[in-house]
Amino acid sequence: MSEFSASSTPQGTISVVTIDGPSSSGKSTVARNVAKTLRFIHLNSGALFRAIGVLAVRANVDTADDDALANFAKGIQFRFELCPDNSTRFTAD
Repeated sequence: MSEFSASSTPQGTISVVTIDGPSSSGKSTVARNVAKTLRFIHLNSGALFRAIGVLAVRANVDTADDDALANFAKGIQFRFELCPDNSTRFTAD
């Protein structure tokens, strides 16, 4: 069973919704739909990890070297943008 929680905050601050559950239970689908409905930015942690991996390989970083990979990741600029259709655009470089 997946769990759903949300924090409610005053206007001008950030609201965070987290969804936890087993793999392949539809968490990403639910998260994307909730974010779109509430006009929240959907931060997909899997996309973050994949972006780090792709950019590291392109930069010839030794992905087996945890310290090198962590230092490389610190320099990546991640951007999340709420689009007019309420979807989230994610870029990293």
